[in-house]
Amino acid sequence: EEAGIQLNAEQADWRDDTDDDELPDQELEAHYMYMAQLQEVSLDAVV
Repeated sequence: EEAGIQLNAEQADWRDDTDDDELPDQELEAHYMYMAQLQEVSLDAVV
């Protein structure tokens, strides 16, 4: 649960640093998919 909250905060920071016009939706989606995979890996490592 905590990792998810931290990840959401990191995503929000990343979005704040990025203009919406700067990246196409596809690249944003790829970034979020990557972040989600990182979260899964870190959660697996904790268990």
